[in-house]
Amino acid sequence: MDPVAIVADVTEMETRPPAHPANVEALEARGFRVLGRFATLSGPSRYDNAYSRPERARLEAWRNRPAATVLVAPDGTAFAGVDTFGEAPLLRLRTELDDGTVVETIGTERRGALVPRRGDPFAGFSVTATPDHPVRLIEDPSPDAVIAAHHEHVAEVVGRLDAQPLRHADRDHALRLATKAADQMTRIRDRTAALIRRTVLVVVIPIGLLWLWVELSSGMSVGSALLMDLLLIPVVLLVVLLVLLVVGRSPRRRPPLNPSTGRR
Repeated sequence: MDPVAIVADVTEMETRPPAHPANVEALEARGFRVLGRFATLSGPSRYDNAYSRPERARLEAWRNRPAATVLVAPDGTAFAGVDTFGEAPLLRLRTELDDGTVVETIGTERRGALVPRRGDPFAGFSVTATPDHPVRLIEDPSPDAVIAAHHEHVAEVVGRLDAQPLRHADRDHALRLATKAADQMTRIRDRTAALIRRTVLVVVIPIGLLWLWVELSSGMSVGSALLMDLLLIPVVLLVVLLVLLVVGRSPRRRPPLNPSTGRR
């Protein structure tokens, strides 16, 4: 099994300087208050194979990065996390509403980000979005841009749900939201892997049974037919993998970035 990501409060143990201290200082200048440092603890997994060998070395270094700096907004409506994605700065704002919904806005950039062989390097952020955890990504990690985008995001969700932000003040509350997000990512990752396994079985078994029926209908002995089916399985698996590869390489139609907001 793949390791589970764990979010730990390492405020009293982390001695390394924070990543992107300029963003921490910029938030403090806007009235945000530092609560502590949170580390996301995880290890290698099968998903590392999505990255090239040089990129996997960067991925391992990123796992051992300094703990993120966690702050609270001056009006108590959000927690902020200053982190890094590869070498790219990452700023994350989270607001919990009184109905349990967690609104999240993430700002980062492509320069210095961890890039897989195929697909969008930021897909891992948006894939965690659910109705009770809407996630918005902007390609601008500057505090002003992320704060403005988050205010807009929260206003949209509040207007749709008729819910109100809770009071955000303490480190335990921030840790609970971070842990909830990490657990959700693990569940989505495991669900996706299970779906792929089921899809392969749904493809392989019907084709094998159809091929067996064709072979027996042609007068082939049962033993020879079963042997041919065993030889066919690797071929079918190879075809499935090639189809998945082609789908993964297919360009995705995505709307252009809005230059004024940095969002799609």
